[in-house]
Amino acid sequence: MPFCAWLLIGYFKTVPKELEEAGADRRRGPLAAMTRVILPLCTPGFLSAASSPSRSRQNEFLYALLFLTTSTIRTVPVGVTGELIRGDGSTGAS
Repeated sequence: MPFCAWLLIGYFKTVPKELEEAGADRRRGPLAAMTRVILPLCTPGFLSAASSPSRSRQNEFLYALLFLTTSTIRTVPVGVTGELIRGDGSTGAS
């Protein structure tokens, strides 16, 4: 979560102040400028910040699956996946 906030802060800083001033309307106020100008410009930043946590979870799962070899020290998702895969492979007809 802190990485996503840091990423979005950097992305918001790249929006020129002139665009915000040009989008400001005296009748509607600064909120209208934010919703009509700034938020559409920052959509790529929102998408990259939203995809970041899923990538880190996937990497965490993969590292735990590869490096934790005994079932007593595995985390629950890796243990369940490992036991199901190993169980399927060993339950063949003999």
